[in-house]
Amino acid sequence: MAEPAAVVLRGRLELRVDDQGLEAELVFSSDPEGPEWDPAKAKALLEREGVTQGIEERALGILFEAGSGGAGASSTRTVVVARGTPPEPAIPAVLTVGDFAIPESLKSYEQRVMPADKPPAVLRRTVEKTRSERSVARKPLLPFLRARQGKQVVWEKNESLIPLEQPGPEQGRGCVRKGEVIATFTPARRARSGRSVFGGEIPAGDSGTAEGVYLGGALKQAGAEIRAEAAGFFRYGSEWIEHFPFTLHEHRVYASPDRLTCLLDFLPGSEQADPPTANQLLDEARALGFPAEDLLCEDDAALLLSRALTDGTMLQAASLSRPIDAEIRIDIPEDRLSATLSLRKGRGTGRPLSLREVGEAIRTAGLKGMDTARVREDVLAFARGTGAALEGYLLVQGREAQAGEDGRLEWKVPFVEPERLQALKAQAAGRSEQLAGVGSLERFPLEAVEAAARVRQGDTVAELHPAGAGQAGVDVFGAGRPGIKGREVRLELFENLRQERRAVVAQAEGLLETGSREETVLLRVRPHRDREIQVSLSADRMQGYLTLRREQGTGLPLEAAEVDRDIAAAGIGKGLLPEVVSEAMQRALGGEAVQELLIARGQEPEHGQDVDLELVVSRASGQRVTLRDDGRADYRSQDTVTTVQAGTLLARMAAPTPGREGWDVSGRPVPARKGAARYIQVGKHVECRQAPDGSMEYLARIEGELDYRGGAIDVLKVHTVEGSVGLASGNVRFPGSVRVRGAVQRGFSVISGESIFVEESVQGALLSAAEAIRVEKGVVGEGKAVLRARTSIRAYFAEQATLLAVEDIRLTNACLRCTVKCNGKVVLESDKGSVIGGRVYCKLGLEAANLGSEREVPTRIYFGQDILVQDHLEREQRTLEELKVRNSELERAMIHAERTAPDDPGRLESLRAEKRRTLQLIQMHSKRVFILQERFEQHFPSEIVVRGVVHPGVVLESHGRQREIKTPLREVVFFFNTTSGRIEERAM
Repeated sequence: MAEPAAVVLRGRLELRVDDQGLEAELVFSSDPEGPEWDPAKAKALLEREGVTQGIEERALGILFEAGSGGAGASSTRTVVVARGTPPEPAIPAVLTVGDFAIPESLKSYEQRVMPADKPPAVLRRTVEKTRSERSVARKPLLPFLRARQGKQVVWEKNESLIPLEQPGPEQGRGCVRKGEVIATFTPARRARSGRSVFGGEIPAGDSGTAEGVYLGGALKQAGAEIRAEAAGFFRYGSEWIEHFPFTLHEHRVYASPDRLTCLLDFLPGSEQADPPTANQLLDEARALGFPAEDLLCEDDAALLLSRALTDGTMLQAASLSRPIDAEIRIDIPEDRLSATLSLRKGRGTGRPLSLREVGEAIRTAGLKGMDTARVREDVLAFARGTGAALEGYLLVQGREAQAGEDGRLEWKVPFVEPERLQALKAQAAGRSEQLAGVGSLERFPLEAVEAAARVRQGDTVAELHPAGAGQAGVDVFGAGRPGIKGREVRLELFENLRQERRAVVAQAEGLLETGSREETVLLRVRPHRDREIQVSLSADRMQGYLTLRREQGTGLPLEAAEVDRDIAAAGIGKGLLPEVVSEAMQRALGGEAVQELLIARGQEPEHGQDVDLELVVSRASGQRVTLRDDGRADYRSQDTVTTVQAGTLLARMAAPTPGREGWDVSGRPVPARKGAARYIQVGKHVECRQAPDGSMEYLARIEGELDYRGGAIDVLKVHTVEGSVGLASGNVRFPGSVRVRGAVQRGFSVISGESIFVEESVQGALLSAAEAIRVEKGVVGEGKAVLRARTSIRAYFAEQATLLAVEDIRLTNACLRCTVKCNGKVVLESDKGSVIGGRVYCKLGLEAANLGSEREVPTRIYFGQDILVQDHLEREQRTLEELKVRNSELERAMIHAERTAPDDPGRLESLRAEKRRTLQLIQMHSKRVFILQERFEQHFPSEIVVRGVVHPGVVLESHGRQREIKTPLREVVFFFNTTSGRIEERAM
């Protein structure tokens, strides 16, 4: 913000100064006839009057501000323009003492320590600095020069203590701990002289002297704080503080870490303090749980306390417990099978327990097998714990000699149940003639048999385990004690048994019988086997089998009635072969074993016939090569795609047939499985119809490629080439869309009835689509590539190719040396979308980044006219020229015929008829050319939009008018002006 402008005033300006010279004023009285004043003249007035101190420039500016009174104004103004510095009197120190009330527990000591009749003894410490000089030798600049003598100024501090002779009255007392701040004070300040506006000194006058604070006792001043260096009492006045050290006696009665000894810590205090009594200390020890009989007597405790007070020494961890020495004992009984350790800790001033002595005692005992780590850990835990004694701690345990396991018999066969055993005994008793050959019945009668099991020849019926030698023992000194062997098993073997080493083996098939006599085990195998009749059915119950074996010894005999009963019990009720059963019975009774003999057979069902899909359409042969008429192999024309038309019968599936049921040997029917038709997944482009005979027909809904993969049938609208179009795939011709996963290689063609999608690039190949063409990675045409689409073409770039489309052609990047024709618009989308070389025919215009190149490559652009009409017109013109040429040839032929063959009127008439037809065709095509020329002259609004540069060498043409670019143009739009009939331009 700008300051107000100063003005010139007229009137009288007077300077006024107070008596002390501390303030100067300018008084202005307005007078139109008076002299002129401005800030410079006002400042000159101050200088003349001697005002040099404290001038305020801002005050002068305020006096002469605009609007404060100018010429012709009647006013008086007063402004203070200078101020001096007033003198300051001396200020004494101000002492502020904290609130340190004396606790009730210490008030009884207050008068002992601070008697009221004792005057304060306080001092004030002063420090003065004195200046002195001394001679010093200065190091020379060069080593060989003499040292120079110089003078050094030294300041020394001289401290002095000044006592307070007449201290003021006491104002209060307190109690303080060591290190606490007792008081703070504001330091005294000396008197300061002032200075007038004329620069002269103004004396401070007689305002007294500034004194400091007087301290006594263990007090220390640090800055503005006064701190106690010891605990005690203090008293203070207005300018002094006196400290009296005082501490109580401190003691603590506590238990040792192992809680075996009562300990005392005692710190003597001041002489005026009352010490604790011995009885008080012992009471505190008993309160901690120490029994009175374990503590010192009262006289000994008083003596301990008296020595500390007399010597003024501190007691730390002094024992109040009676002394007891530590004890170490190892006990080993007469059998020497164990060793125990007993320990007792020392107490009071008694000999303490030494872990080294414990270890030495254990080592001296000579024990073996001791877990040293366990013992060390447990002894350390006892030493560190609170227990007083460790009694009977097991150091090592010996081992008694053990008796070994008795010998035992391990049975390897399953024994029959007790009820079955009694039945076998009764059965044997009823057939005495079969027992005649058993010689052991006298020594081992049937009544003594305790268990029985069926065994076969060669079976191991039991295994003998010998008695074991008992485990040896050892005493605590490592001496061994031999083990005790167990009792052996005693065996007595009778018929058909043999012992092979530790195994008892059966020598014949029969019944193993066991018993005992005193401590002996009795064993024999008695001939015994019941008849065996087994009837089994197959899992599907379509066959029945019979196994027969006659009895042996006292076993149950084989009978035909039992066989028939078991066959019926097995469920065989149909298909039985009686003659086979009778023959099997005769063979078994003759001693022959009959195993799994087929005796019944069921009737198998006849299942219905399954049907599968039958393809009717003729599929592609799959040949990768075709032989031409001249015998050469053509790898481009391959027969790998089956193309079908809409409504074509693709496949047929016959109706499945029913089956005939059978039966199993139990008489239950076995259902036949009805014939099934194979499941076929039908695609959305296939129609399924059912014929009257139950068969199914599959027809194509659309035109496309047959896709039959065994379990599925469909017609694909899009034919996909998984790789590139090349030798592996051959040329592709498909009525629907074609997708190429790879590239289209040089020399191959892709012809589609709809659209073509190429995921990689196109080389020198032919692509023809009834709809659109899209190439993801561009066209490298090599001068041979032709892409023609009935709708649009889109590619990444195009190079040396021919692009033909009825609608738009869009490229992402450049179009290099190509022939481009479209009845829509040519668009090059990116910043690299340049048209360089070649010819471009576009009905609705072109958009590109650049046209041509810096090398002035010839580039021609045709726009604004129907390209399809132009192509039709060119074809008609070529046809018309050919007809005219033929007409000329016919005229020459007629003249030649008239001259050379006048006798052949048929030849001449034939030529005349052909000429008439040729003239008619010439007339028809001439009309078409005329009509097409008129249609071709029709103008279509279009523009050539160039986002970048149009280089020289570019020629634009429309309706026969040309525009050749000779100098570079930037960001320009070309169009055909129908009014002027010229190709003009405008800026974008």
